[in-house]
Amino acid sequence: MTKRRKPRPRRAATTPAAREAPAARPARPASVATRAPARRRPVRGARPMFGPPMGSSLAGGLAAVLSTPAVIAFTGIAVLALWLLYSSVGALLVVTAGPTTSMLALPPLSSVLDLQFVLASIRLFDGWTTLGQIVGLVLVRAWVTVVLIRLVLPPAPEDVAGGWRARVRRATRVRPQLFLAMAGLLIFLAAAGSFVSTFSQILGPIGGVGAIAAEMFFLGFTPVVAVTEEQGIVPTLRLGVRAARLHGTGLLVYLLPYVFVSVLLEAPGLRFAHVTLSPLEWGLALIANALHVIVLATLANRWLAIREDVIRIESEAAEDRRSRRGVAPSVVRRRRTRSARPSPNGSDAD
Repeated sequence: MTKRRKPRPRRAATTPAAREAPAARPARPASVATRAPARRRPVRGARPMFGPPMGSSLAGGLAAVLSTPAVIAFTGIAVLALWLLYSSVGALLVVTAGPTTSMLALPPLSSVLDLQFVLASIRLFDGWTTLGQIVGLVLVRAWVTVVLIRLVLPPAPEDVAGGWRARVRRATRVRPQLFLAMAGLLIFLAAAGSFVSTFSQILGPIGGVGAIAAEMFFLGFTPVVAVTEEQGIVPTLRLGVRAARLHGTGLLVYLLPYVFVSVLLEAPGLRFAHVTLSPLEWGLALIANALHVIVLATLANRWLAIREDVIRIESEAAEDRRSRRGVAPSVVRRRRTRSARPSPNGSDAD
């Protein structure tokens, strides 16, 4: 017979309350530094926002033009003066309605039109006459650009007290340094526009529109920067390109429809006719040029909103470049006259 094993006695079950509580950890001394909480990594592709949305800048530019009768009146005078200057190349002919709609367009749209004016003048006149017309065109366009930008910018306190006459008087008085700097900048933009115009011959009309929009994206702020900051061409180009790069592709989305519509209105380029423009064509030309001025006012409003950020970032980049070269850093010169002026949409420019 086999022996049966006796069953082992069962242990008495202990209730959870009867179990021993785990020993408490010793308190960490105050001298031991605690670990800082982990920071969240920024989302890839996210860009910081500088200034108000583009829609606010567009509304501010629209209000700056429509609320200032001096801007509308000067737009009509400038279009008439440029139309007469362009018609002088036609040899008893006048410019048609298509090119007249782009007389006050932003570079490089106006630069492409100016280059056609230069080529037509070279074919018709001798060298000295052509040189005189080119110099006259550059000077007139530089003066018109400076006056328009000053008119769409917020008025100075002394201009508010003096009324619209004091504002127009101050806008039309351009210092020689600013006048020559704007002329040089327009010549540079025209040279860049001649390079961009080659893309329309290589890539077709769509490629040409894209190239014009790309140049306007990078260099569209430069005329406004030249007027507000009154620096040399190189610092103006750096600040203008830096301002464009802060927006990413958002600014390009606004500029593409503007360039496309302007090219459609300007096509097929500089043409002359025996009959002057009809009242309906003059009305279309004035409305189109008023839209160009609104886009210019939008860029001016946008520059005032992001001016301090652009100058700060450019100053840091300049310090970094000079530190690498072993040169003492210098800060970008700021003008106090514009920093105290509010932007047209009510936001503070500083």
